[in-house]
Amino acid sequence: MTEDAGSSLPVAITGLGAVSGFGWGASSLWQGLSSGKTAITEFDVFDASPHRTNLASQVPAGAPSFDLKPAENSRLSRADQFGLAASLEALRHADLDLSSGRARTGVFFGSSTS
Repeated sequence: MTEDAGSSLPVAITGLGAVSGFGWGASSLWQGLSSGKTAITEFDVFDASPHRTNLASQVPAGAPSFDLKPAENSRLSRADQFGLAASLEALRHADLDLSSGRARTGVFFGSSTS
């Protein structure tokens, strides 16, 4: 069953989170985009010699720490860290009370190559 646009439930964006080549956090992304500069530079995450370019937008080092047990934290891939950091930032930014576990909340997650 499909709903037409007139009968859709309203959606509110209440929090933002981002991880990008400009840094950790939505404010770093916004400042970088507003500066008119690019985040594309030579990268060092892996050996680029087999590829046609060594230019990319690389997330800076310095992932935030997460309130996880050390064993859980060690299992997070770099991409997992990006997703978790952006999601937690968005939830904090939204200032939602999630303690009841019954919040009507969803997270939209978008990514490229990682």
